[in-house]
Amino acid sequence: MLAFEPYSLSWLLALLLFDLRFMYCRRRRVVLVLLCSRDRMSHSEWASWRSSSLSLLEDELSTMLMGL
Repeated sequence: MLAFEPYSLSWLLALLLFDLRFMYCRRRRVVLVLLCSRDRMSHSEWASWRSSSLSLLEDELSTMLMGL
């Protein structure tokens, strides 16, 4: 049996898939919170909140990919 090298391609892919799944769960939670609180927001507040949360997710993904 081959030894499992910590920096092998399969290890990196598994880590990436785990991180993406974790980010997806966090994003779903953010969307649920936004949907619950959207009734209390004006249209401009909603647009601002949505764009800032999407840019935060993009920053997290780019940081994670740069770390690989």
